[in-house]
Amino acid sequence: MENIVVYKVDLERKGRITQLPDSQKIFGTLIYQYLNRNSNEKVDALIEKIQKNYLAISNIIPEGYIPTPKEFLMEKISEKEKGSNLKEFYKEIKKRDYISLNELFHLMGHRKRINDIPYISVEKIQQLHICIDELIYGIPGMESSLYSVPEVLVKKYSGNKLQKKEEVFRFSFYIAFDNKELEKEIMCLLEMLKEEEDILCMGARGSQGLNLYQVMSYKKDNLYSSKHTTTYLNLGMLLPNKINYKDSYLTSFMSERRPYDGIGLGKMEERFFITFLNAGSVIKMDDGVSIKEAGKIISSKFDEKAVVFGNSFLYPLDRLD
Repeated sequence: MENIVVYKVDLERKGRITQLPDSQKIFGTLIYQYLNRNSNEKVDALIEKIQKNYLAISNIIPEGYIPTPKEFLMEKISEKEKGSNLKEFYKEIKKRDYISLNELFHLMGHRKRINDIPYISVEKIQQLHICIDELIYGIPGMESSLYSVPEVLVKKYSGNKLQKKEEVFRFSFYIAFDNKELEKEIMCLLEMLKEEEDILCMGARGSQGLNLYQVMSYKKDNLYSSKHTTTYLNLGMLLPNKINYKDSYLTSFMSERRPYDGIGLGKMEERFFITFLNAGSVIKMDDGVSIKEAGKIISSKFDEKAVVFGNSFLYPLDRLD
């Protein structure tokens, strides 16, 4: 199908999290870890290879699950259902942030009621933390202060009448290459991270034990080896390039970009905005257009050596063609 090699990388969460890392965060973490082990010149050479070849990365997703294509399902089911059934479906689909691929196809074929389908939900909470001011400032007798940190709980629901639930600790992401040299360098890095049992910080408040992950294993996946399709599920932050907008089912968000000058974020007039397509969007490609052209990497407006990574991993949905 495509001359692309795909790996599935398995991770274990270590502690609590404030959000699930997206494809840009994973890309940034890999570049940071590569920089820790190599010279600036080698990092510049790696970035140049990435710009000239194909590298795609997904968000971190719960092991064995995919982002629920909610907009796609709502529209497709609304063509078949009406009235109270449709209202109930909308209510239930909103709960399901992730479902398995098989359950997605069962839903499309009406072989299961949505209430019976297991799913994973990302639930927002506020966690109280204490700041011991007398230790920070070295002034005995200072009162400690409480503050709250927004966190998320990733929970798996059984989907049956008992509705059992459990917290999720195993996650994964996909990474894809079309260049052997680039593949070798990135996979050697992941092998080192696995063997050294490094704890990766992929989010804010890492010093407080939040947003920490460990690479447990990885293996090649034959997702692109034989299947031919023009329909894909977006698994990351896609900066769209050549996709069929008319036949796709898209959700998007706007991200604010401002420079970081070592002290903080830059002046207001230096900020700009960029729109990405969300994970869970169903992407349609025109016949003859490679998925290598679906997304793009652009140069940063604030640093000529930096890039904005928009090559999201696309999961083939051949059974929906």
